[in-house]
Amino acid sequence: MLSQKTIEVVKSTVPVLKEHGVEITTTFYNNMFAKHPEIKNMFDMGKQTSGQQPKALAMMVLTAAQNIDNLESLLPAVKKVGAVHVAA
Repeated sequence: MLSQKTIEVVKSTVPVLKEHGVEITTTFYNNMFAKHPEIKNMFDMGKQTSGQQPKALAMMVLTAAQNIDNLESLLPAVKKVGAVHVAA
């Protein structure tokens, strides 16, 4: 169970995630691939180039932050992401 303080902190990130989420996740992926190029084969690099993957991650993080006080509502989206990653 998350504390009320944790919930408030996570929810306070929502405006930043809305404005800069894709920039944040793009930087995350760029840094990860620069430091660990050996894992590039685990990713669809076309989705990296098009920005599709960073956007998808940004939207998932935003959704999680917006719904941190109702984690059950995230279950369908988490299951969908899990199924896509298992199938890959």
